[in-house]
Amino acid sequence: MKKVLPAFLLLSVLLAGLVTGAGYALKSGIEDMTRNTVLNLMGPGESSVAKVSFNPLTRLVTVTGWSTTYSAGPEVCHAEIEQACGTITIRGLITCLPLLDRLFFDDTDIIPVIGNLAVKNCTYQGVSLLGRISGLSIKTVSLPYTLAKQYCGGARPPFAASVNGFGADHVLIEDCTASKIKRGKTASTLTIKSAEIDGLTGANAARMRCREIFQGSAKESWTADSLVLEDIRISPELLSELIALGRSPAGLVPSSFKKSLDANGRIFSHAEARNAGHTSKGLASPISAPLCTLDWYEEEGQSVGLHIDNMSVPAENFPPDLKPGLAGMEAVHISGDAHIKNLSRPSCSATFAIAGLADFKGSIDLYPDNLSFSGLKIIWQDHGLMSRLARCAADEPHLASMAIKTAVMSLCSGGSESDRLQCENMADFVDRPGTLTIAMRPGIVCPLFSWPALLSNFGSFFEVRTDQGSSSLTEQQEKPFLSSGSTGQ
Repeated sequence: MKKVLPAFLLLSVLLAGLVTGAGYALKSGIEDMTRNTVLNLMGPGESSVAKVSFNPLTRLVTVTGWSTTYSAGPEVCHAEIEQACGTITIRGLITCLPLLDRLFFDDTDIIPVIGNLAVKNCTYQGVSLLGRISGLSIKTVSLPYTLAKQYCGGARPPFAASVNGFGADHVLIEDCTASKIKRGKTASTLTIKSAEIDGLTGANAARMRCREIFQGSAKESWTADSLVLEDIRISPELLSELIALGRSPAGLVPSSFKKSLDANGRIFSHAEARNAGHTSKGLASPISAPLCTLDWYEEEGQSVGLHIDNMSVPAENFPPDLKPGLAGMEAVHISGDAHIKNLSRPSCSATFAIAGLADFKGSIDLYPDNLSFSGLKIIWQDHGLMSRLARCAADEPHLASMAIKTAVMSLCSGGSESDRLQCENMADFVDRPGTLTIAMRPGIVCPLFSWPALLSNFGSFFEVRTDQGSSSLTEQQEKPFLSSGSTGQ
């Protein structure tokens, strides 16, 4: 044991000396390699770097004043980075040593090449996009050994190979702002206070979490305390198209981008927004929801599931004609789930509840190729919503009930006796609200924009079933509404 310790210390000193000596020997080579790699990052264009320095003792490499300019048709795009610095790892340094590197690595190895990478003040000015990031940090940057050797040799690997090979452990982006430009003016702005990315490999990531998000224009805005995306997958081809969008004229989306988007398939598996809000010029008060989720599945041509928890719509946002039915309510609260199976030929279903007022279920099959639909079905379980709607029709309960029944019966006035029976079933629901089921007749396919024709001959296209409730609509209206803030009766 007494002999092992001195030998270990000696070996450590020799290794440290070897690494430091290699750092001095490779100083100019590392600076040249770093400069060439940085200059090639944005592809075609005129790029420059003010200064590259490498400290052999600390292995810190610093790039100062990087900028690139390129043409996008008649427009000029420009990007700048004030400073980037990081520590080249010992293994990254060994990778730069000819012959010696083969004693440590083989072609299948993934090499951590830079640690504690910090980038300060990134700006981008494109044809239709302005962007800025105040800070970006990466704990560890990794590359496949074969790719790292190409960079060491001064080669410029293909974009797809560079993207696929790049790996990063815990990325932090701070104060990100992106503005969409249209006709020389800011059309909309996106700001993110911070974004953390874990498990980044190429353009794929295990998880990304954004905090304090704002996206808005002069007409409307969206906000969220946080947004989480899981299992992100973006192909190098789609990434290339996304980068190219910044070089395209405002409003122009190339067909190649759409093809890459379709070929990419699912971009993420799960998205979750917390404390989301929406405002617009048409809303008196913001709409909010504590939780919204979207799950994207690779099944039956790709499917998505959407969940909204307790979305709050302030009563003052509803039209004046509905105000009588909202008496005593500060807001309408809605929770629901929707599922779209096979995005290319969607089969949609949804279940949602208006708290204390009604539960709804619905389904429909859509045919995008010829803009048509079939299989529409709606189930309405009433818990007081019908009573509130009736109070919007007339002040007197009997008049309100008759007015709604007359409107319902008019939908089937031109049909046969059997067709008129469907509207009579709906009239029974109006008499004693309970459960109403409306289903499109089997085999019928209708154009998406044929609603006037459908409603004018309702009974020919739909079958109606009613399970009446325990109290009549008139009796419900004669009862006073509950106190302010309630959602039902």
